[in-house]
Amino acid sequence: MTDKKIFLDRDIDTSAISDKQVGLIGYGSQGRAQALNLRDSGFKPLVGVREGPSRARARGDGFDTLTVPRVSSECRILMILTPDETHSEICDRLVLPNVSDGTAIGFGAGSSVHFGLVSIPASYPVFLVAPKGPGAVLRRRFTEGTGIPAIVASRDGEGEGMAIALAYARAIGCGRSGVIQASFREEAVADLFGEQCVLSGGMIELMKSAFDVLVDRGFPPEIAYIECIAEVEYMASLISRVGLAHLEDHISSTAFFGGATRGKRVIDESTKERLLAVLDEIESGKFFNEFRERLASGEGLPSGPWRSEALERARARFEKSD
Repeated sequence: MTDKKIFLDRDIDTSAISDKQVGLIGYGSQGRAQALNLRDSGFKPLVGVREGPSRARARGDGFDTLTVPRVSSECRILMILTPDETHSEICDRLVLPNVSDGTAIGFGAGSSVHFGLVSIPASYPVFLVAPKGPGAVLRRRFTEGTGIPAIVASRDGEGEGMAIALAYARAIGCGRSGVIQASFREEAVADLFGEQCVLSGGMIELMKSAFDVLVDRGFPPEIAYIECIAEVEYMASLISRVGLAHLEDHISSTAFFGGATRGKRVIDESTKERLLAVLDEIESGKFFNEFRERLASGEGLPSGPWRSEALERARARFEKSD
């Protein structure tokens, strides 16, 4: 059981944002998707972005593009959709010196607020709307008439910030699937944990290792790629549709028997201990401090641990033949 609240479109009143100018800062994957969805929902967002490809793309999509300080001064609701590591500079140097008291400032992920990258005075409602999927998926689902879930939070609990967060989430299409009310901490920690241990960490390393085992045993890279990497998309789609509890009814008997008898030899009880260690590093702030120190040192981010010549060649051949 959970005490978290889940909202659908029918539960959400958009009046909290209907008479206010909305501004988006950043026009990357999420910025573009959210701006387009807002416009299709009847809003006219302003886009704050520096000169470059993102501004040109926003203009090409028909949006009014302004500097970040000007968007900050002209809007009563701001959504900051740039990378986490830019939030401190953007807020301190470009946003806060220009906004009016009472302007609601939102973020697309909870990390920069929860881990203290930004410090927003109490006179500004601070809210979170975090769609649980890439911008391209958010946009595609919206145009198809569906949506992806989102987590929302507000520094003032059930106050103005939460009303804005819910209304904004509905406007970008997330209320069609489900909007979950939580806290900045819950979103930030769970998001980082899911990324590191499953989505872009554990799952990637498992696929890469399985790929290497087959290739090292003499199997063609193309076959290893299809069996250990490409088919993950199909399985994820199936699980999303039927759920884990009913997966047995939709896969072959060998797949079910093999998974049931061999899966726990790959992911065993000791895995949970390592997962807990990663969770401890996230909750304590150790991971985020390491991330900031890495960027501050000028080293930049490491190259992806899943890249290899054989894998890239197999992927290219598979996609070309497809």
